Amino acid sequence: MSYSEIHEKYGIHRSAIQYIVTNDLTTNKKHGQKVKLTKGDNRRIQTYVKQSYEKNVKSSLTDIIKDMHLNVSKSTVCRSLKCLNFKYKRLQYIFCVS
Repeated sequence: MSYSEIHEKYGIHRSAIQYIVTNDLTTNKKHGQKVKLTKGDNRRIQTYVKQSYEKNVKSSLTDIIKDMHLNVSKSTVCRSLKCLNFKYKRLQYIFCVS
């Protein structure tokens, strides 16, 4: 079917039909930054914190980043911990997870 036939049949302008055909409108385009930590990273952080809690060792954010070889900032790890329902507190420039 040509654009003119679709225009006559449905009453839609040819330029609108051409735009719909050339631009796939069914895919949703995501906006914003990409996620730094994957679900697997979040699970690894969760198990790391649980293991350190069982050993009664308070781990700082820098310890988590170094031990897990993450290339993210401290605030990203803080947000991840908050999503995982862990509490963290700031003790004189050192973040401790409990």
